[in-house]
Amino acid sequence: MRDKYGAEQDPYCYPGTTILINLLDLHNDKELAQAEAAFTATQRFFFEQLLFTLGHDITWPKISKDVWVSAYIAGYNGNLQPLADIIRQVVDF
Repeated sequence: MRDKYGAEQDPYCYPGTTILINLLDLHNDKELAQAEAAFTATQRFFFEQLLFTLGHDITWPKISKDVWVSAYIAGYNGNLQPLADIIRQVVDF
């Protein structure tokens, strides 16, 4: 069975699934997606509070999930430019 990562069995996935091994030990795609969405909302809240404390206004434009995911992946791989571009769009400097 080929999975979404292009391998028969990815060593970073739970055996017999395409779900990445995670600290929450969630083996269900739907539950993992819900947890990821909750963490993303928490991250946004943290940024909003941090920027408010620093005296900046923030307005979140409609940025697609794909753009956010691409920016997170790029950041993970050492390229912070896509995340910086998003932050420049939302913060009133």
